[in-house]
Amino acid sequence: MFLGHALLVPALLAGVAATMGVVRPGAASDALELERRAVAELEAAGVPAAIARSVAAHELPGEGELDALSSEQRQGVRRAQMAAAASRARASMGRVAAGPHLAWIVGLAVSCGVTGLALVRKRSVTCCASCGAPSR
Repeated sequence: MFLGHALLVPALLAGVAATMGVVRPGAASDALELERRAVAELEAAGVPAAIARSVAAHELPGEGELDALSSEQRQGVRRAQMAAAASRARASMGRVAAGPHLAWIVGLAVSCGVTGLALVRKRSVTCCASCGAPSR
């Protein structure tokens, strides 16, 4: 019974991820655009170019550099760091969705879901070949 429930989990997670739009083709290009927009906002806010480059390169700027900024600029740097991290995750998921791996993931999720559902709905999974009695 536990095996059936364990097999349903990947199918449910794949369904949730697909309905949320997390994994979809084209997410990689959208993610890069979000990252570029975040860096452009930093430059427009007057954040030094060195800090904007470090955020774009997914590196943490030094505390001394951040202390020299105003509180509004620091918040902009934090937002840009979050956008860069999110864009990197979306780009990774977009590469998976755009590549041939998506068909394998969908196939595995469907097969796990069907197998898990069959195991959950069935009380006895294996039976004796001679008499048909369920083995426990």
